[in-house]
Amino acid sequence: MGNEICHARGHESEVLSVGLSPDGKTAVSVDGDGTIRTWDAVTGAEHRHLDQGVGGLVALSSDGRIAAVSNYSKNVVRLWDVVEGRELPTLRIDKGLTGRPTFSPSGQIIAIPIDGGLCMLEARTGKLPAGIEGLPRI
Repeated sequence: MGNEICHARGHESEVLSVGLSPDGKTAVSVDGDGTIRTWDAVTGAEHRHLDQGVGGLVALSSDGRIAAVSNYSKNVVRLWDVVEGRELPTLRIDKGLTGRPTFSPSGQIIAIPIDGGLCMLEARTGKLPAGIEGLPRI
C-alpha cells in the first residue's frame, strides 16, 4: 500500500470523480452537488471552487488547463478553464452520454462517448475538427 501524499478537504458531499494532470501537480474533483474543485495535488491546497450545479465525470486536458465534466441527466459536457476559473462553451449532446470524456494528447480534441459511438470535438470551441467526417454532430 502506498503512502498518502496529501489529503484535500473541502467538498460538502461525496466526490464522484477525480482527474489528475499528467504532470501530477493538479487534481480536479467533482462532487454530488456539482461543485468542481481544483487542488494542488502535492500539498492538498485548494486553488479554485467552481459551481456547476450537477455532478458528473471529470477529465483533465494534458496541459492541466481544461476540465471537461459530463452530465448524464442533461446530456451536456461542461468545459472549464481551471487556471482562470471561467467556463468555456458547454457541449450539448443529442445522443445520450455513456462515459467519461477523454482529451487527445495535445489537449485540442475531446472524445465524448455517446449511445452508439463517440463524438470528437475541438475542446476550446466545441466544433467538429477540420478533416473529420462521419461522426455524430451535436
